Amino acid sequence: MSQKKIQNLGDLHEGLYKAALKEANHYLECKDKTLSEYECRFNDWLPKSFDITKRENLHNSCVKSDFVLFGDFHTLRQTQKALSRLLYQLATYHPKKRIILAMEVFRSRHQKYIDNFMSGKLPEDQFLESINYESTWGFPWQNYKILIATCQNLNIPIFGINETFNENSLKNRDEHAAKILQKINQTKKNATVITLIGENHIADPHLYKSIKDRYEHGNVRITRIVANIDKYYFALSNNQKNHGSEYLKLSDDNFCIINAPPWMKWKSFTIWQEMRGIVDTLNDYEYNHDDVEDRHDLYTELQFDIEGQFLNMVYQALGFMSIKLSKSQRAQLENFNIIFLNDLEIYISDHSIEFDERREREIFEKCQKEGMVYITKYKLIIISDLNANHLAEAVGQHIFSIFNPKPNELDPSENLLYNSLCYAIGLHTAKIFNPRRGFMILANFVNFLNLNVRKKLVGRAREKKIISKAIIIFSNDHQSKDNIRCRRSVLMADYATFGGVTRAFGQILGYNLFCDTIQKKEVSNVIKNIIIPGIRTHSDLHQIFLSLWRNSNKNSNLLKTS
Repeated sequence: MSQKKIQNLGDLHEGLYKAALKEANHYLECKDKTLSEYECRFNDWLPKSFDITKRENLHNSCVKSDFVLFGDFHTLRQTQKALSRLLYQLATYHPKKRIILAMEVFRSRHQKYIDNFMSGKLPEDQFLESINYESTWGFPWQNYKILIATCQNLNIPIFGINETFNENSLKNRDEHAAKILQKINQTKKNATVITLIGENHIADPHLYKSIKDRYEHGNVRITRIVANIDKYYFALSNNQKNHGSEYLKLSDDNFCIINAPPWMKWKSFTIWQEMRGIVDTLNDYEYNHDDVEDRHDLYTELQFDIEGQFLNMVYQALGFMSIKLSKSQRAQLENFNIIFLNDLEIYISDHSIEFDERREREIFEKCQKEGMVYITKYKLIIISDLNANHLAEAVGQHIFSIFNPKPNELDPSENLLYNSLCYAIGLHTAKIFNPRRGFMILANFVNFLNLNVRKKLVGRAREKKIISKAIIIFSNDHQSKDNIRCRRSVLMADYATFGGVTRAFGQILGYNLFCDTIQKKEVSNVIKNIIIPGIRTHSDLHQIFLSLWRNSNKNSNLLKTS
């Protein structure tokens, strides 16, 4: 690998980290003394050194334990995804082990609502209203929704362990959680109770001690897991930061999972604080909508910082790729709009955009599954919620569309190719900002189909099977051809999955582009050929796509540490 490019990537992330931490400190400095002391005890507990370990060692520690305390960073979705992945892995590799999830997110007094929601008796909106989620917790629901869906699929019961106390609440909350956890342990024999709770709680003097004190001679086994701790991430070698999750052993029964760069953690915290602050201010203010001439004053205020952050990421990505801009290109890059999915109907109406019912449904489905949709024609970015990964992907798609206006009169096959290249640049850029972001590559689709070829699948799994079949058919058809014509079955699979085949192509090509970017001394010529001079003719489109596709097998293995 090119040490220069890896170092450049490291420099980019260090700059992002410093900026994100500086923004976060504005809010962190406002913490009260009790909370600050509580956090200091957690930092003092964290071991100073670690060893790289295998995922299996963490699994073995979990299944042998009575309790697993998983430290949550509430605003970073990668934390909850790490636990979701762990639950799935434990269920797969240790199917006989009974697993239970306890969550700080929910109050223990709301257990009947939790049970009804998990069983499907209570719809999501009614559940959130019943437990008064925004007041009792308030952190992004989408983060925890993924985790809860995993538990529903794996039949893992969930228990609430939180409660509100007027005085000395942190200690009382630890004691209350320990009491509930002990009760679960006593009634659910031979189970491992995995507990998702704020990372500060799992330090020796906090919840860990509260649990130990409830057992004679502290005779209970507890595994503790933290995620994405800054100092451990920066202690890794640069090569270890450019692939999937890393598992670290901190000491006996103590582990750390690294699955995101620290800048994303602090950026997620700042975004949540800023959006919460704006909404809280508006809620407290007597807002007279009758006096507002522009019905979107509120919308504009909420969006301003998002657009600024997005544009900053655009320039950072271009700088990393060593692409210089003319004044006209800079002006074009600054021409975009970002809206939330919930605002789509209003935006369409106000801007006289004509989408048929199928197109609106496609946008909704894609945004729900992928987190964002970029509408090339209107330079419109639609996001389901604020997330650095989604913004980073939109950055790449926006750059691609500015430098590569869609050629006229593309047939359906060529339209799929163009959109796939747009996805590829978006996912390549997302990988620059978060090298640990995982992609499905060609080998993954082949393996998935081989494992499920005779199985009748439903839901997302069925959709993935349809996509995998289409990808393999396309791959077999285009081993040596110089021109691309997608079979009707491939186009229909893309239609049926609302662009799932297009995104799959983008993942395969985007991963390949990232590998090239890291491995070569200079920015990949392929990247430059796509962006400058870019796609101007139908022939350009075919040649660039085929060139990338035929390289895709070369980087089909995950990046290795050297």
